Amino acid sequence: MKIAIPYAEEQVFQHFNEASQFKIYTVDEFDILEEELMSISQDTPAQTAAILKEQGVNVVICGNIGVASLLNLQDAKIQVMGGAYGAAREQVEKFLNGQLHFETKESRSEQQSGESNGNVSACGNKCF
Repeated sequence: MKIAIPYAEEQVFQHFNEASQFKIYTVDEFDILEEELMSISQDTPAQTAAILKEQGVNVVICGNIGVASLLNLQDAKIQVMGGAYGAAREQVEKFLNGQLHFETKESRSEQQSGESNGNVSACGNKCF
């Protein structure tokens, strides 16, 4: 399976539609096997989705994403996990372990207090 993350300085770049680089992770059921940094020209959401699909991407983990990009990725049969933030590699590891959470105003305040609302947005490879 391949996971793509809009990428800048080892972090999830928060604006999918403005990302010029994507980190592509090749993974198996539990581990990251390979990482590749790919530059991409964001001409249109359809072109971005097509390029990611050509690269064999199955999942996109991102922060914010526009409706057109989301719909084009879904049309390309790419699963989208929005609301991610922080270190890109860490988000992939969380996804593989079924621990990736959406960021919401409520979950952000709960995370600061050390609590979790249980709002899991990914289920690792068990979704497929």
